[in-house]
Amino acid sequence: MKKAVFALVALVLLGGGIYLFYGPELHIRSGLPTPSKAVSTPHEDSSFCQPANLKALIELEGAAGNIYGILSIQNTSTGKCDIIGSNFVNVLSSARNLTTKRMGKKGQATFLLTPSQTVYSQIHFQSGPQCSGSTEQSTLTTTYNISPTASVTFQDLMNKSTQSITVCAKDTDSTQVDLWSLSPQPINQ
Repeated sequence: MKKAVFALVALVLLGGGIYLFYGPELHIRSGLPTPSKAVSTPHEDSSFCQPANLKALIELEGAAGNIYGILSIQNTSTGKCDIIGSNFVNVLSSARNLTTKRMGKKGQATFLLTPSQTVYSQIHFQSGPQCSGSTEQSTLTTTYNISPTASVTFQDLMNKSTQSITVCAKDTDSTQVDLWSLSPQPINQ
C-alpha cells in the first residue's frame, strides 16, 4: 500500500514538474489555445489608440545642471481607446555614447484613455555631463510604443520631434538619460 501511495505521489510530482518546465508549450503541442498576455489585449469594450488620435508632448526644463522633461500622451479623439502602459519611453539619438537607465517600476499593463485623458512619463539628463574631455551637441528623439504595432513620437510646443542634448565627445565617456514608464499622474522625481 505504501508503495502504491509513493508511486502515485511521484507520478503527480513528475507531471507537475513537466507542466512547470514546458508550461504553455504543452498547449501549443496539444492544439489547445495558449493564454494571451494582458499587455497585447485592449479592454473588452475598446481597441488600441491610433497614433493620429494621440498628442505626444515633451516639455523640457533646466534646473541646477539637470534637464527634466515631462512627457505626456493625450487622447485627442472623441472615443476611448487603450495604450500599452508597461513600456518605457524609447530614446533615439545621433550620439554614439548615450546610455539609458530605466527608473521606477513598470506601469500597468494597459491604460484605457477616455477623450482628453492624459498619461505621463519623465525624462532626465545632465545639462553638462561629467566627461573626462570636451562635450558636443547632439540630438535625441523620444518615442513610445502604444500598441504591439504602433508608436508615437513626442514633440515639443514648437512641433519639433528632435531635442538638443549635450553629450561627452569621447566615445569612452557615457552620457546617461533616465526614463520612467507611464503613470496616470505627472512624475515628480
